Amino acid sequence: MVWSKYKKELKTKNDKRALDSQFDNSKLYTAYLSFANKPIPIEPILIGMMLHHYKTLVALVNSNTNEEFGDQGIVT
Repeated sequence: MVWSKYKKELKTKNDKRALDSQFDNSKLYTAYLSFANKPIPIEPILIGMMLHHYKTLVALVNSNTNEEFGDQGIVT
């Protein structure tokens, strides 16, 4: 796969682990994404990655906002 060549070029082990984590996170949503029309096979993987990061970001923003400013976080 092309991603293995990309991974080999990453400088640090942390970067390589981060890339592996991205693909692992996208697997959390494969059941849902399998229903999507996928003209390009990488699209469901990328959407799964973005969804996971969005949910993580919203959780972080909401927890920090609730601690610092009261109940003014992002509504999901």
